[in-house]
Amino acid sequence: MQLTDPGLAAVERIRKKSSRGAEPALADWTPDELERFAALFRSLVHDLVAHAETPLDRLRQPCARYGRQNC
Repeated sequence: MQLTDPGLAAVERIRKKSSRGAEPALADWTPDELERFAALFRSLVHDLVAHAETPLDRLRQPCARYGRQNC
């Protein structure tokens, strides 16, 4: 999966707006809390990217465990 130039521009716009919205929400967090959040967020992004690059058939396998088809 690759992001197009318009997609990259959209990501940048969202990032700028999100950071402005996140600042007040994170203002009272301690440096340790911010560090932990950043580490967990990086891990989430890493896993999302890894799964986006995984063949679709492998992603569907966990669904079968729960009796679902095409999830």
